[in-house]
Amino acid sequence: MVLVVTFSMDIDLIKRRRGVDFALIMGVLMIFSAIISHWAFNPLRRATVAMGEISNGNLEHRVEDNIGPAKDAFNHMADRVEQMLDGQRMLLAGISHELRTPLSTLVGFIETLQGPARDDREAAERFLGIMRDQAGRMSRLVEDLLSLSKIEMNAAVLPSGAVAVGDLLHTVAESLSLQAERDDQKIVIDSTENLRVRGDADELTQVFWNLIENALKYGRESGKVSINVQPADGDQSIRIAVSDDGEGIEEKHLDRLTERFYRADKGRSRAMGGTGLGLAIVKHIVARHRGTLEIASTIGHGSTFSVILPAHKS
Repeated sequence: MVLVVTFSMDIDLIKRRRGVDFALIMGVLMIFSAIISHWAFNPLRRATVAMGEISNGNLEHRVEDNIGPAKDAFNHMADRVEQMLDGQRMLLAGISHELRTPLSTLVGFIETLQGPARDDREAAERFLGIMRDQAGRMSRLVEDLLSLSKIEMNAAVLPSGAVAVGDLLHTVAESLSLQAERDDQKIVIDSTENLRVRGDADELTQVFWNLIENALKYGRESGKVSINVQPADGDQSIRIAVSDDGEGIEEKHLDRLTERFYRADKGRSRAMGGTGLGLAIVKHIVARHRGTLEIASTIGHGSTFSVILPAHKS
């Protein structure tokens, strides 16, 4: 009888201990789950809050919690969005600045023609000529902006055509020959025969039209624009260098020449009809072609703009 009671008590004790152990394990699991939930989901909630802040215009908001690669990816995205919007604001400010002068000029001359110069035929002809020039400046600005927008939209699309570099350069040089003759300048092309690059002929025409036209504008009167075409990188690329013999550009300006509306010599550029977008267009077209643009200049000796493009392989 005693043995039976003792055995029965041992069984009850074991059951109670198991019950305690089970409750303890469940309690630990619940605490652990709460910790994991707090650790895992609170950063995600804060990331969601950050997304809402950015979508509401608070672009300085960033994720500080350590949620692995997602934190870096999110903050990088936020940085890129902020940079893009800053770029848009700068572009709008630049456009407004560039349009303000010709618009003010037009308004001023219209008011003059409607008032004091109403019956002055000589003044009217002179003012109308200036107004035509200012309207042309605005037209060129709009055309360059549309061109730049189109290029940026197609930035991810790699051109696949074959372009004969020598033929394209001779066509551009011939088109600019009257401008060269006006200042007694020469365009000299040194090109190896049959060199071809992978690209879009219309866009590359725009690139070299801009570069050669700039070389003529900033070169010396009775000077020469030299264009040299050579294989590069073991025939994997083609280097096209456009050089002028002008005054040259100070080194401090070189890194910023391809920025929109940036001018090393603002007064001279505007006087020559420049929009401040030509080299920005060149840079974006060259980038779309997976090429590079290099700029070198020496004060008193001129500047060289080199475009390196992938060679077309048959």
